Amino acid sequence: MDLEKSACPVSEIISRRVSTRSFDGKVLATETYKIIEAILAREVAQPRPFGTALRLSLIGPQTGKPVKLGTYGLISGAAGFVAGAVEPGHGAMEDMGYVLEGAVLALTRRGLESCWIGDRRKTLLALDARKGEIVPAVIALGRAAGVRSLADRIVTGAARSRSRKALEEILIGGALGPASESMRACLEAVRLAPSASNKQPWRIWVEPGDARVVEFYLDEDKLYNNSLGSVHIQNIDLGIAMRHFEETVRELGFSGAWSRLGDGASNGASRGNGYVPIARWVRV
Repeated sequence: MDLEKSACPVSEIISRRVSTRSFDGKVLATETYKIIEAILAREVAQPRPFGTALRLSLIGPQTGKPVKLGTYGLISGAAGFVAGAVEPGHGAMEDMGYVLEGAVLALTRRGLESCWIGDRRKTLLALDARKGEIVPAVIALGRAAGVRSLADRIVTGAARSRSRKALEEILIGGALGPASESMRACLEAVRLAPSASNKQPWRIWVEPGDARVVEFYLDEDKLYNNSLGSVHIQNIDLGIAMRHFEETVRELGFSGAWSRLGDGASNGASRGNGYVPIARWVRV
């Protein structure tokens, strides 16, 4: 077995993980693919914020060589792809981001590199997608190449992929106040989440005082978020951020429950300042 699990904290895994577009072109060991499939099965079986039914599939290892699905022409040498299939619906994009990012973090913990991509038409064929399903996102995976391609370096630089907004910029109200260091660590994990074109569209409201309630909002770029039809990529980004929050909360020994953040003022929309209300987490 060549995929040993790291015992380091999730905060370190989140900080370590970067988008990799240049892979070494080598097929992984058969046992490694089995471990990846077990990770995907575990993620699908676990609860998710909105309870959406979805599928994750590993594409590639059965061919005996790295699979090329394309996408921007920038992914090279990947050892496989993880694709998520789901029927469109309220909360589906967030749940897909949440589940796929769980898989990404688990793969990172085991020493694999990855990149969020999108190539729905080719992936639908590879998945043998069912009627009504779409593939909102795909993860390329493998081991990093020794030298990154020129296209990879250009895209990474253009997106400023490692640049992140300050915590005060993503907090509704602009300051965290006297919240505990534990809550600050959870919000730092959100701040470091990856997002399409590095737009970082999440905005967070934290209940004053004991920070028992945390609400997630979308600062939507409407043209960008609706440019792919039923795939709303910024809602996927919110799911990724929510998973970072959840993973950190769990590691710190807290538990909580997710619910949909509705449109009424009584359910938090009045705090959103024009943002789209997405989800509420309440510590239990």
